[in-house]
Amino acid sequence: MTNTSNQNCPLCNQISNSINLGNHGEDKEVSCPRCGDFIITEHALFQLDESTRYKLSAWTRDKFESGKDVPRISKENVDTIISSFPNYNVADKQRLLIRVLEANTLYPGKIFTLDLSTLWPCIWAVNEDEINYHIIALKERGLIKFEYNSPWESKDISFQITPKGCSDSRLNFSPP
Repeated sequence: MTNTSNQNCPLCNQISNSINLGNHGEDKEVSCPRCGDFIITEHALFQLDESTRYKLSAWTRDKFESGKDVPRISKENVDTIISSFPNYNVADKQRLLIRVLEANTLYPGKIFTLDLSTLWPCIWAVNEDEINYHIIALKERGLIKFEYNSPWESKDISFQITPKGCSDSRLNFSPP
C-alpha cells in the first residue's frame, strides 16, 4: 500500500488523516475524522453523485461509531449499500442529534464541546448548514443551550443539554 497524506476524503472532501492506496491504486483505504475508516474502490467512486456521497459518509461514520469492521465499498456492493440508507425526516434527525449530544456528555447539565465539522454525518445531515439548522431548532425548543451566542463562532461549540432535552432524548425512538 502506498501512503498519501494531506489528501481530501473522497466522500466528504475534508482533509483525511490518511489515505492508503492498494491494489495498484484501485483501492483507497481512508481514515477520515468525519467519515471514519473505510475502503472504497475507484470504480465505486465513479458511480457516486453528491447526494449519494453525503449519505455514504453517514453510513461509513455509523459503521465506524458502532465498532463494526472497516467497510469496503466496491462497484459490486455500492448499489446494495445505497439501497440500505435510512430516510430520516427532520424530527428523526433532531432526535438523533440530541442522542449524539447526550452520548458525549458525562452527566446531565455538564457543558461539553464538540467539533461540528465532523458531527453532521452522525445524524445523516447533508452538510454543516443542515446540522446548524437542527442545533438552532433544538435550542429554540429549549432542549439545549450554547455556551456562546451563535453556533458559528467556531467549529468547536460548547453545549449543555437542558433538563427538558435530557427527558426528550429518552422518548421512544426507533429509526425508520
